[in-house]
Amino acid sequence: AAADWAAKNQIMSGYGNGLFGGEDLVTREQLAVTLRAYAQYKGMSTAAAGDLSKFATRIRRLPGPWTA
Repeated sequence: AAADWAAKNQIMSGYGNGLFGGEDLVTREQLAVTLRAYAQYKGMSTAAAGDLSKFATRIRRLPGPWTA
C-alpha cells in the first residue's frame, strides 16, 4: 500500500520490473532523493542551496559480523 502510493505519486520508484526492495537498507543518497521528491509532492520549494563541505562524510566501521 505505501509503496504503491509512493510510486503513484513519483516519490519512490523502486528498482523497476515491479521490484521495490521494501526490506532493503536505504543509503543517504536514496533518503535525500526521497525527501526531495516528497517535499516537491507537498508543494515545497527545493531550490535552496548552500555550502555543505562542513558535513563531509566520514566512513565509520559499525559493529557486527556484516562489517568485516
